[in-house]
Amino acid sequence: MCFRPADASADASSSKCPECGQDIQVLSGIALKRCPHCRCDLVPYLKGEKPIPAAPAAPKPPASPTAPKAPGAPKA
Repeated sequence: MCFRPADASADASSSKCPECGQDIQVLSGIALKRCPHCRCDLVPYLKGEKPIPAAPAAPKPPASPTAPKAPGAPKA
């Protein structure tokens, strides 16, 4: 039989790892010290010693093509 804590329901909160970006399940009363995916140390982020990196900005959409220019007038 598998034991599952009562807090491990679908409404449990989740956060993202600041290094690998994977979702980390957060159970109440349990503070993770390492990411279960990339094994990075989360303690400096929790203490505020290391800033949490901001999400990368969305790339700019490509510029729309311009209309072709009319050919120059013939020289006399």
